[in-house]
Amino acid sequence: MHLRLFTIVLFLTGVGSGCCTCFNASSVVAIDAHMERYIFRKVRSYSLYSCASACLMSSVCMSFNFETKTRICELNSNSSDQVAVTTQPGFLFSDINHWPKSLAGACSGKPCPMSRCYLDRLGRASCETEFQGCEAPPAVANAEVHYDGVYEGAVAVYTCKNNFMMCTARHSRVCQLTGNWNGSVGLCAQYSWDNPVMNFLMVVPCGNSSSFKVSMNITPTTVNR
Repeated sequence: MHLRLFTIVLFLTGVGSGCCTCFNASSVVAIDAHMERYIFRKVRSYSLYSCASACLMSSVCMSFNFETKTRICELNSNSSDQVAVTTQPGFLFSDINHWPKSLAGACSGKPCPMSRCYLDRLGRASCETEFQGCEAPPAVANAEVHYDGVYEGAVAVYTCKNNFMMCTARHSRVCQLTGNWNGSVGLCAQYSWDNPVMNFLMVVPCGNSSSFKVSMNITPTTVNR
């Protein structure tokens, strides 16, 4: 997939040195691009740079999505060299390894393995636990699952394949802060028996076939005897 690039230049001033470093992000930021299913945290950011800073402060973050309209920053636990990036209008995407660590401020020199760094009101850096997201939502036989990420509050929606139906009214699960998806969804069972030879369609109960029986009384005709 060809991605359009967003040309920006960031000027970083060295602390106490009086020097200035020019960072050209034209080769590292893609327009209308988005990574799905690996979002472990969403935060509101006033700019693309604050989004990159939030990613740099987390040792789990490998890339980020930034929605330009809502200013929502989505942190991903994977990078574009490992999984595909899809086209999504209104989003900017970038792998974090291309960005200068100085954007993280005092956190740039504070290692926080498998956690994240934060700054208090005095600008002092310390580490805190990072929620790394739920595992991928459990699979349901004969169903497709749709979800954008594994962050707290992420919703996984199950859709049964053709000729199958969900046996319960619940079609979704939600990622919890515990790392688990709440509740459960029913099975996707076949709901009809179609015999095109005899031009016959019979609807059968949904659920485990051991819980019901189907009996048929057939009278052959001269055509199909």
